[in-house]
Amino acid sequence: MIKLTLLVTTFLLTSFSFGQALCQADYSFVINGATIDFTNLSTGTNLTYEWDFGDGTTSNQVNPSHTYTQTSDYFMCLTVTDSSANGFCQDQMCDSLWISVGSGCTVSVQLYGDQNNMIIGQNTTTGSNTFLWGVYSSNGTFLHSSSTTDLSFGPVPNGTYSICLAAFDDITQMECDSNCFDVTIFDSTSSVFNLEQIFNFSIYPNPANRELTISIDNSSIFEISVSDIFGRKIETTSINGDATNIYIENYPNGIYIIHALDINGNKISSKKFVKK
Repeated sequence: MIKLTLLVTTFLLTSFSFGQALCQADYSFVINGATIDFTNLSTGTNLTYEWDFGDGTTSNQVNPSHTYTQTSDYFMCLTVTDSSANGFCQDQMCDSLWISVGSGCTVSVQLYGDQNNMIIGQNTTTGSNTFLWGVYSSNGTFLHSSSTTDLSFGPVPNGTYSICLAAFDDITQMECDSNCFDVTIFDSTSSVFNLEQIFNFSIYPNPANRELTISIDNSSIFEISVSDIFGRKIETTSINGDATNIYIENYPNGIYIIHALDINGNKISSKKFVKK
């Protein structure tokens, strides 16, 4: 899937008018895949619009959409004009944008324990060369982090460990994908499980900025624990029926891990969410 990342770096506003005519250029925008959807917030009467997207294309639509196809700096402007009988007014709003267009990335990992009880992670992720590993114990305690391509950690006692891998866009350094897996070490052998596929455990919305709903279809889950990417526990809450809400409005923006715990406090499932 094509992915577009946009960074607004500067802002410019110019205007000119005479007579009784008044106008002001203004707009907002949202990213939808590789396309930017603009919403015109300009004020005035009998306005005409000229959008210059900075890549050689223009539009006279009120609320245009535009797709950038190359990674670059773009200087885009909206110019509004009122040439009614009350006079003349022209106003312009511009943004300097950094657009990164890419194919995104897909996290993929092969995990196993070697004969020395080392946890080995072979990174088969596509579309990224920048990574962050996190290793957690069965109860969600943070053990280790690494920014290397592959993972080697241990030796560790026999048991089950959660391995999380986040991948980042090589240009913007923004996260493009992440996933968590379990590896069980016992008698110098191991088994690997993708936790998000074994348990019917969903979180929404994701990303979220105020409230997160956790929907659980597993009677073995008694508590939910939230940790940051470095394993620092944020809060723990008991399960309330099939759906439990946690309020994240005061969380700093970033990546968090939700651990589902059994009656003894052991972690049996994990999922990632993003606070925006």
